[in-house]
Amino acid sequence: MAVGLEHAPPAIWLAVACVALLPATTLTSALALGVWLRRFGPSAICWTTGWFGVPVHEGSHWLMCKLLGRKVVAVRWFEPDLQAGTLGRVDWVAGTGPVAWLTAAAVGLAPLAGGVLALHGLAQLAGYDGLSRAAHALQGLQSPQELAEVAQGLAGSVAAKGAQACHGPLTTMAALVAWLWTSACVATHLSPSRADLAMAWRGVVLVAGGAVLVDWGLQAVGVSVHEPLLSGVATVAAWTLPALALALASLAGLGLVGWWLALLLPSRR
Repeated sequence: MAVGLEHAPPAIWLAVACVALLPATTLTSALALGVWLRRFGPSAICWTTGWFGVPVHEGSHWLMCKLLGRKVVAVRWFEPDLQAGTLGRVDWVAGTGPVAWLTAAAVGLAPLAGGVLALHGLAQLAGYDGLSRAAHALQGLQSPQELAEVAQGLAGSVAAKGAQACHGPLTTMAALVAWLWTSACVATHLSPSRADLAMAWRGVVLVAGGAVLVDWGLQAVGVSVHEPLLSGVATVAAWTLPALALALASLAGLGLVGWWLALLLPSRR
């Protein structure tokens, strides 16, 4: 952890860890899919991760539009267009002006929130409570060193889950593989696309700038909002970080499976 963060509030450590882990997840996703793409062609991406991950991604856009009262023109939950490089899309009406920027930011970043929620939901369905236990532990974080302890605990719980499945019946092992596979599908597509980020950045800048101005204004009249703001950041980051860690692990596994199959099976290209 950087020296300058040692005395920062725990919410800052968690936020920095999330900001660092999201690009790592995106890079691991690209590397894992690259293995499948080079050996089996573009269609392999559609049917290895797209069948589940894309509807979650597009469904997050769609749900955020509905929650914000925006008009949805068309939804393509899973319609791969290999020439255009798209697997699905949501066409909606954002409007104009600063309010539309905020809406675009929420809709553009929705796949990250939807993916994190889906990963937690899949873990619960699999009977695995390691993610929720890690999230609760992170909310009580007191020092940067405790991040490593929580990470070790999360890795140990995943390993224990795998060992339990290996010593159980074949159906238990199959359920574990299915959980990790669907988790990898979600993880592959939880990062906002370039188009999502292009429409979201104005709203993100507006929110950040507005928060700073409001904070300065309230401090001038003797009112502090640091504690509730930091508490909100800590809660969101604490639930996001374990999900991203699981995403990294499942994506690494997806890449290894693709590499192994590429050695065993002849190329289709």
